[in-house]
Amino acid sequence: MQSELTHPIAYALSISRALWEFANDAVNDGEWPKPLAAAMSGRASMAAVRLGQFLAAGPCPADDCARGLRRAMVNLKAMSRLAETVVEQDMTSPNTARIARMVRCTAFQTTMRLKHIDHALDL
Repeated sequence: MQSELTHPIAYALSISRALWEFANDAVNDGEWPKPLAAAMSGRASMAAVRLGQFLAAGPCPADDCARGLRRAMVNLKAMSRLAETVVEQDMTSPNTARIARMVRCTAFQTTMRLKHIDHALDL
């Protein structure tokens, strides 16, 4: 319910930060619990949907911000799918750590992009 009250960019930023933290823990621990991966997959997917709705709903922000939001949306969808892979596949610890590193890198880039956009739009 809280997600409905949060601006889509702020929501996506919080999800991206959480993904980075959880992926970082997974890299350090060598495992990513499936329930946590499933929850993060769902949240990342929802954040991507909300960013898409925000872009489609009204006057588009500046071109560079809109482009950055589209990139963040694609990254969130990718991270959702990667986390979903952890849930659906039986993986060894090294493979889980590889996926966690990919999510960590993508989440960091997405977080930096969304922070820049949030600051530029002064939300």
